[in-house]
Amino acid sequence: MRLDRNGDAEMSCIAGLGGQVKSLIRTARQAQATQRPILVIDGCPLACAKQSLAQHGIAPTHHLQLAELGVRKLQHEDFDPAMAAQLLDEWAPRVRAWNRQANAAPVPHLNSQRQPPP
Repeated sequence: MRLDRNGDAEMSCIAGLGGQVKSLIRTARQAQATQRPILVIDGCPLACAKQSLAQHGIAPTHHLQLAELGVRKLQHEDFDPAMAAQLLDEWAPRVRAWNRQANAAPVPHLNSQRQPPP
């Protein structure tokens, strides 16, 4: 979520692709057509998010599987804030670099009233 809130990426609803929500499918297809980087983050080896895109013929530019990075999905437990901060520190510069390479414009905040966190 921090990648979205910091303006480095635009978060979308992967369940919406599985649910055939036309506006979300259109957004993903437009990103692919304009060669805007698509980063898919999956929590486990099942790769549900990546598979949801594949149902629409869309391949992510980058795929991050958290389990491969040591993040464990545990039921009824919160995430480890220190690990989340470490992953953000590692991945935010990569996302910015991918956007620069693709000449992607910074992600506009969808709600002009919303301010990014400090």
